[in-house]
Amino acid sequence: MLIKVQTFTLTVKNELGCSAHDTVKLRVLKGPGFYVPNAFSPNGDGLNDRFRPAAVGISNLEYFRIFNRYGDIVFETSNIGEGWDGTYKGIKQNISNYVWMIKGTDRLGSVKMLKGNVVPVR
Repeated sequence: MLIKVQTFTLTVKNELGCSAHDTVKLRVLKGPGFYVPNAFSPNGDGLNDRFRPAAVGISNLEYFRIFNRYGDIVFETSNIGEGWDGTYKGIKQNISNYVWMIKGTDRLGSVKMLKGNVVPVR
């Protein structure tokens, strides 16, 4: 659950009058738990090219698995932060519905499990 979104802008100015600024958007998520999107775009543009969960307060990921409609595991990892690039055995997969399952342990020792669907959009 998204608790709050806050945007911060910082402007700096030197003694010669030159200035620069940057903006950062922070999202605060309620945890512990997993947040998983329902689509991603593995098209090589550098934005949302990998399908991965956000793990909030999770200390250990047992598995993150993605299955095609035939039940084949097309991706599997136990590394938090690693994601699926939309390929299976080096071949780009079709736009279709894929099932994912995730299991991990939070920082308090409770097991968290989720499952859902994802669609790659090219």
